[in-house]
Amino acid sequence: MGRPLNQLVTFSVKPERRADFLAALADVLAHARREPANTYLHTTESAEEPGRFVFFEKWRDRDEFVNVIQQRPYFRRYVATTQSMLVGRPVTTVLHRVPEPGLPWSGHPNPCVLGC
Repeated sequence: MGRPLNQLVTFSVKPERRADFLAALADVLAHARREPANTYLHTTESAEEPGRFVFFEKWRDRDEFVNVIQQRPYFRRYVATTQSMLVGRPVTTVLHRVPEPGLPWSGHPNPCVLGC
């Protein structure tokens, strides 16, 4: 297995397309959360800026995500469907975990807070 992928994806959706976007999101999440390669997938929307979304994703292997997951029909359908709904391009930030001595492997004192 290669190196894990942790990423934040931030983007805005056109206000008049928000309902359409949420429908497309529900479809892609149903598939992505069943992927064995997906270890965490959390979607949020800004309380101050409706239509501004932030996704936090963890995948077991970066290359698998790029070469397998992103090529699956459900993922390609999501990208093709939602591109015209976005304001600009999504910003993806790849993250590396910062070790925290004395805490569990998750880096959080209560791992279930992160999505058990």
